[in-house]
Amino acid sequence: MRFSRENITAVCLFVSIVTLSAWLQFRLLEEYQNGTVDPADHELDYYMEGVTMTGANDRGISYHITSDRMEHYPVGDRILFDNPVVTRYDRSGSPQAMSADSGWFDGIADTVLLTGNVRIVQIQAQGSEAIATSQEMMIRLDGQEN
Repeated sequence: MRFSRENITAVCLFVSIVTLSAWLQFRLLEEYQNGTVDPADHELDYYMEGVTMTGANDRGISYHITSDRMEHYPVGDRILFDNPVVTRYDRSGSPQAMSADSGWFDGIADTVLLTGNVRIVQIQAQGSEAIATSQEMMIRLDGQEN
C-alpha cells in the first residue's frame, strides 16, 4: 500500500494538532491544580446599584461617573457599568458629558471604555452644545487632555 504525500502531510498535521491540544489542556489543568491561576479572580466580587463615583486632581473635581449598576472584578481592579454617564471637566471647568449602554473602568490605567450608543455632549463657551455619537470611546480620566 502506497501513501501519497498529501495523505502523509494530513496525518502529520492531525497528529500535531491533537498533541498540541492535549499539551495545552493538561498544562491549564496543572496550573489550576497548583493554584497558580485562581478562577475566582475573574468572577464578580461585588456589585452596587445607583452608583456615583467622583475623581479629583490638583485642580479639583475632574470627573463624575453615574451608573444604573456597577460590577467590580478583582483582576485589574476593573468595573463594569450599565448605562454609565461620565462627566469630565477640562482645564477651564467646562463639562463634557458622555453616555453609553455600557462601560468598563480600568482602575490601573485610569481609563473608561464606553460601548454601545455612545453620545458625547460638549458645552461650548457661548452656551451652545457640540454633540457627537459613536459605538465605542476610550476616555482617559487622569486629568490629561485626550
